[in-house]
Parts: sequence; C-alpha cells; structure tokens
Amino acid sequence: EKILGPEHPDVANALNNVAAIYMKTKRYEEALPLEERALAIHTKSFGAKHPMVATTLRTLAGVHASLNRFDSAEALINQAIEIQRAVYGENHPELVATYSTKAGFYFQAKRYQDSLKMMRTATDILRRRFNDDSAAVMVEQKAQRSTFLKHLEALSHVAGDDELPEELVAEGFTIAQLSRASSVGRSVAQMSARFAQGSDELSTLVRKQQDARDALSRSEKSLFSTLLQPAGKRDLVAEAAMQKNIEATRADLRQQEKTISERFPEYGALVSPAPIDMKQLQALLSEGEAVV
Repeated sequence: EKILGPEHPDVANALNNVAAIYMKTKRYEEALPLEERALAIHTKSFGAKHPMVATTLRTLAGVHASLNRFDSAEALINQAIEIQRAVYGENHPELVATYSTKAGFYFQAKRYQDSLKMMRTATDILRRRFNDDSAAVMVEQKAQRSTFLKHLEALSHVAGDDELPEELVAEGFTIAQLSRASSVGRSVAQMSARFAQGSDELSTLVRKQQDARDALSRSEKSLFSTLLQPAGKRDLVAEAAMQKNIEATRADLRQQEKTISERFPEYGALVSPAPIDMKQLQALLSEGEAVV
C-alpha cells in the first residue's frame, strides 16, 4: 500500500489472498471486510461490469455463505453471473465456476434440487465446450473433473434415503463417464493425429479440423486477455471482431464435424466424445452380463 497506494488493484489481490487464508482457517468474520474492500477497489479500478469485479463478487458471496447468510450470498453470486454473461456470453468456463459455486451454496443450505439444477447448467456448458478431442480441450476437461463429481454428489442427495428414479440413475451414468473422459480422450487424440498424417480424404479433413480447433483455442485465449483490461483500455470494436471470428470458427468446426460424420460415419462414431446412453449399453449386454 505504501508503494502503490491503498486503491491499487494489486492491493485488492493481496487482500483476496489474506482473505483466502482466513477462509481456510474458518475466520470468516475477519475475511469479510477484506473481500468487501477488494470489491470496492476492483469496482473503482475496472468499472462495475468488469470480469474482475464478477470474480470478487463470487468470492465475497462465498464468505457470506460460510457465515450462513445465504440470501445475501445468492444476491452477490447473481450479480457475478449477470456480469459474466454480458461479458463472456453463455458458454464460457468462468460461468461454470460461478454456477458451481452457487450450487455449493444451495447444497450447503440443503436445497438439493436447486443445487442439482445449477450443476446441470454448469455441466451443460462443459459438454458443449468438450465436443471435440483437441489437446487444449482435454486439459480443460481434466481440470473440470471436480465439477462433474459435484454434479454426482448433488444427484445422490436429491432422493434422500429413497432409491433414485431411473432417469436420475441414467443422468448419473452419463456424468460419471464425463468425469473420466480425459484418459480416453488422450487415446482418441493420438489416433486422430495418426489419421491426420495420411494423404487421403479423411486425413485432409482431420487436419483441417485440428487446425480450426487450434485456431479457436488461440482466439479464445486472446479474447479473454482483452476482456480483462480496465474499461478505459478496452477496444470494443476489436472485441466484437474477435467474437465474430470465434463464432465463425465454431460454425466452421460444426460443419467439419458434420462432413466427417456423413462421409466417414465409422470414424465419426469412434472419435465422438459423447458418453454412451445407459439404455444403449444395456441393449449390448447379454443376460447375466454387467459393466464394471
């Protein structure tokens, strides 16, 4: 503070770090004013609708929830969601973290149905993002494994002591596959790489698809860095152009996936990251057989 001044963003980051220590040691009342001050600094430095403000709102909401102030925690987390939706759109991984945090508040308050609803929203975003086998996506999916496990935990509490309905069992079967998808994805990616080294039509299509995925990953990282700039330094015209380019690349990828599935259906089915439906799996099993 002496060097940078009391309202510098780095001071807010330091306050967040100290508050995190207090949270881990259950000193919630001491963490609260630090997070409130960090929020004030970030709001003044970046503007009320900046992603950094949303992140701090999410952290502050966590302090309120730890103090069993669930109404105020919900109000704060909803502000964070509103900002992130406006800045990132509906399918960004930052929203996954916020939805998952909100689900945790509901779980803590024993509102298990609401917790499950939030976790479904979070994992739906991940399933849309993980609809390919690129290396960057597999790294992200592995990092998000805890989100799928939280979904399973919410599912297990919905029925209480009663037996889970069949549709919830099927949902859990699907989510469990997603939580373990990264190891399978590595093998699929290696196989795709081998296909891409060939010279036939399929190899050409796979190489084109991989190039588009790499371009999408770079564009998303570039846009994310731009969005984190203070409001006065952001170039809204450039951001809009980047968003447009990202959407165009996604559309191109969808078309490429469609072309591969239509021209080479066996390959398309083999590399698809989609989990198998429980009823489909049951139909493959003979009497007395089971999947472990």
